Amino acid sequence: GARPKFASVLAAAVGMCGISLVFSGELSGAFADRSAAWGAGLVVIAAALVAVGNVVSAHLMSERLSWISVNALGMAVGCAAALCWGAVSGATWELQVDPSWLGGYAYLVLIGSVTAFGIYMKILPAVGTTAAAYTTVLAPVVALIISALLEGFELRPKIYVGVTLLLLGHTLLISRRASRH
Repeated sequence: GARPKFASVLAAAVGMCGISLVFSGELSGAFADRSAAWGAGLVVIAAALVAVGNVVSAHLMSERLSWISVNALGMAVGCAAALCWGAVSGATWELQVDPSWLGGYAYLVLIGSVTAFGIYMKILPAVGTTAAAYTTVLAPVVALIISALLEGFELRPKIYVGVTLLLLGHTLLISRRASRH
């Protein structure tokens, strides 16, 4: 594998500062609870798995597998992991049949998984694993905007500063890539 460039590390650091600032209020209270450490550990594990998934996906696509095949393989692996975790954790399996649950589930399957991952697999070869991975940092910004519009979430000044840092980090990644071409 290739070592990350300084500009990529700088962009990641700026983005991490931004996302930390955006969620600092929520995180400060959470760390009083021991379960926050467990949650933070899971976030680190998830980030590492996303990085591995990006590299594996990019490799598979460089081997001329279609994005649909890579997407299907990724979803199969994710499904198997969820089934294993459910079996190990003793989770109960039940399908709810009320319309709101089924509607939400249909949205997550069609838009949140098939469409979103399909688009992600299409952009991965074009922008590279580093820039593609940055979309996972930008996703909370979209969630904040939706929450502000639909739920009345108050966008405080530190959130604006944090989002600005996130966008600055993304700009650093894009400008680094553009300067190479």
